Amino acid sequence: MCHLISKISSIFSNTLFSIKSIAVAVMILLTSSFATVAQANDLQLTVTADATAVGITGPWWGWGTDGPVATDNGDGTWSVVFDPAPTDTMEYKWLLDGVQEDLVTPAAAGECSAEIAAGTINTDYTAWGNRYWAVDSGDRSETAGACAASGTP
Repeated sequence: MCHLISKISSIFSNTLFSIKSIAVAVMILLTSSFATVAQANDLQLTVTADATAVGITGPWWGWGTDGPVATDNGDGTWSVVFDPAPTDTMEYKWLLDGVQEDLVTPAAAGECSAEIAAGTINTDYTAWGNRYWAVDSGDRSETAGACAASGTP
């Protein structure tokens, strides 16, 4: 009889251990799922460009070629991901094969008036025509050297 009680006790103990293990596994899974959602504070900038190398330049990188390098998406677009997203307004231009994009020409032709009014392109476009990204304004998809008002995404 003692042996039977010992066996039942052992089975009960193993069952509780299994339930506890499953509960811990479920908690870890749920925690990692919520952690993934909580990490959605990155920023992705995507550009359509005909180039062999694409990156970003701006005052944070001394307007040189040391800014983030874009990843070729294989479909004519390139993306830069900031993780985490910047905590301050970012002024930038796309670098196409080491050359800064030209937004002065489309701005002077009136193609960037919507972006200038919205503050996403520098209002002194006659001198430089830089892009702006404001904190919490979300991901952006652009065409190098063009504005949305010119019919490009």
